[in-house]
Order: sequence, then structure tokens, then C-alpha cells
Amino acid sequence: MTTDPVFEAIANLSRLATDLMPLNAIWLDIPLQMGDKRSIRISAGDSVRIRKGELFDSTQYDGVTHQITACRGNLYNTMFEVDLRDLKTNELLTIKL
Repeated sequence: MTTDPVFEAIANLSRLATDLMPLNAIWLDIPLQMGDKRSIRISAGDSVRIRKGELFDSTQYDGVTHQITACRGNLYNTMFEVDLRDLKTNELLTIKL
């Protein structure tokens, strides 16, 4: 039994909307304070502050808590995930943005 080519094309397009792929960086809506730098772009190697599973600005009093190890997202820029490593415990965490 062969599959209809139109159905296959629609199925492939829907996978593009849901399949996550590695990204070099994620661009945020507002700048994030990460230690000494403030940027609208986060990428692997950046150190960030995480509180209750969300990104927060770090300050001189409340420093960074995690380092980003990987960024992922879908083709339509509607789903993003970030893998992080806790700087104190080396525990790995994944958050959805």
C-alpha cells in the first residue's frame, strides 16, 4: 500500500512545527542580565540565574546559578527549550521558554 504524496507532505510540514532541533542561540523578547553582561540573546556557555524554573536577571547580590549547555527550538519559533547545569550541584535541568 502506498501513501498519498499530499498526505506525506502535510505530515512532514506538521513535524516541522513540533520537532525540536538544536539552535546556536535563542533570542529573547527582553534583555536578560547574566552576570556582567546584559543581552537579548542566550546560547550555550552563558551563565544565567534560574528561580522556580524560570530565567531571572542576576544581580551583584543574586548571582548566576546555572550554565546553559544546549538550546533547542522548532522551525516556526513557537517552542524553545534550554538545557542547564546547576553550578553548585552539577544537576541537569531542562526548562521550556
